[in-house]
Amino acid sequence: SVMMDTLKFNDYLSKLDSLNAYCNKRYVHLLIVPYPEFDEFSMSVTAKYINRYLCREITKKGLDCMDIYPALQRAHLKSYTANSSDNHINATASKYVADTLLSYLHLRGLVKD
Repeated sequence: SVMMDTLKFNDYLSKLDSLNAYCNKRYVHLLIVPYPEFDEFSMSVTAKYINRYLCREITKKGLDCMDIYPALQRAHLKSYTANSSDNHINATASKYVADTLLSYLHLRGLVKD
């Protein structure tokens, strides 16, 4: 719903700017990783475009954004959530996210072995 309301979405982006400024003062790298909706329809149809749009808008603000959707899609999981009534990401999907995030951080030189 935030993305559908221009004022709320701009406020969201502004808050990310503030959070990034806070992190920069403390020499902390902020990486934003928007999670898609995990229902079957979203993962099959809309999440690709929504996550791409979010990361593009976040990156336009000079913030670092990683689109996790492609990695989750490549995982070809039967389910991405803990259960049908709990939309939290499950252990298998979490492993894909963690592995992808670690690779991203290595490529950016943000972590060392």
